[in-house]
Amino acid sequence: MPKLVPSRHRRTNLYNANVGVRIKMLREEVEMSQGELAEEADMAQSQLSRIESGERSLTLQQATAIAEALDLPLSELAED
Repeated sequence: MPKLVPSRHRRTNLYNANVGVRIKMLREEVEMSQGELAEEADMAQSQLSRIESGERSLTLQQATAIAEALDLPLSELAED
């Protein structure tokens, strides 16, 4: 039987996954590896991998660092 997750958590997980996919897409558009972006954003590659896969939410500080490393405004990470 599937595990029931409160709707609040499903929305959070969906948001994390959407932002993670967006970060990966933007990273690939500038032909940057996950390791390069992680280094530029001052985080571990494994941490960035979990963010991109939606397994981990990101803090405002991490989002800002990623946006700066990609040379994009912060709002670009959350756009569709």
